[in-house]
Amino acid sequence: MLNRFSRLAITTALALTAASLPAALSAEGNAGAYLAGRQAGSDNDYSAAAQYFSRALIRDTENPTLIENAASAYLSMGDLDRAVPLATRLTEMEVESQIAGLIAYADLSRKGDWQTIIDNLDDGRSVGPLYDGLLRAWALVGLGRMGDALEQFTAVENARGTQAFGLYHRALALASVGDFEGANAIFSGEDGTQLRLTPRGTVAHIQVLGQLQQIDTAVERVAAAQRGRLDPFLSNLGDRLAAGEDVPFDVVTSATDGIAEMHFSIANALPGAASAGYTLVYARLAPILRPDHVEGVLLTADLLERLERYGMATEVYDQVARDHPYFYIAEMGRAEALKQADQTEAAIEVLTQLGETHSDLPLVHVALGDTLRRL
Repeated sequence: MLNRFSRLAITTALALTAASLPAALSAEGNAGAYLAGRQAGSDNDYSAAAQYFSRALIRDTENPTLIENAASAYLSMGDLDRAVPLATRLTEMEVESQIAGLIAYADLSRKGDWQTIIDNLDDGRSVGPLYDGLLRAWALVGLGRMGDALEQFTAVENARGTQAFGLYHRALALASVGDFEGANAIFSGEDGTQLRLTPRGTVAHIQVLGQLQQIDTAVERVAAAQRGRLDPFLSNLGDRLAAGEDVPFDVVTSATDGIAEMHFSIANALPGAASAGYTLVYARLAPILRPDHVEGVLLTADLLERLERYGMATEVYDQVARDHPYFYIAEMGRAEALKQADQTEAAIEVLTQLGETHSDLPLVHVALGDTLRRL
């Protein structure tokens, strides 16, 4: 049963949503709202889906399918605050729901409620084996139980098909508490297992090498990572290290950061193995838990482009600050989304301005030239 507070919170949230709906919708009835929500969901129109399902819920507050669909739509929009009461309702109704688990654990993570995470996992509230294993490990880090956390990361490594996840996150956890030697042993393969690093993993390793004062090796890693392409972020990182600057390790600095990275790791591994809509919910949670997770922002926007939600994609690209080294990637993505939305003149304006601020990047001029050529 729902407690009084939960009912009040959910009713208030639904009432606020319903207030924004077109007046004509009130005459459609519950079936019409549900069917409209399903259609909006199949079209990846998450804002409309959330509104329609919320409207249907006002008349049928105990329907788990409506609750789950509304929660999923809100999470796909990046609105965790509105998703949480709905996930709470599913839990109180003892409905097994992966989406409710993702929402609930994300909420607990941003609050730093590590013990409740452990308790819920012990009670069998599962999202999936990989997710549960990494989540438990990072929650143990949050509790300061580093020995237990490392054992849990190792358990993930030993599970079938998840070795790379366990290794990578164990390295991040070690680095986050200052054990850079231990992290480097994993990143470099000195422990006997070669880990294939993503671009973000490469940055983590370079930062670890910098902390160990292995500057020459770090600069070599920067050069190797840039082979065949110019990456302003890596160039800046290499220049700072070569100049003797103390570059901190900041890929993961806390358990909450670790869980944000966990969502990004899973989302980054899913394209090609799962639908873009399914991947999106994991990608969304990385910048929700860590707003400066620019790679998570870029992945989210890219997924929205694949889902043909070009307006939402441009809004997400806009979240990348102008002074960030990956601002040019965000702007090129925004220009592409604008082109796909038939806003070619706006796309040309974006690329023209980018050509002025990032004149040293050939790909910016190529993108602008291709756009003009198509016209």
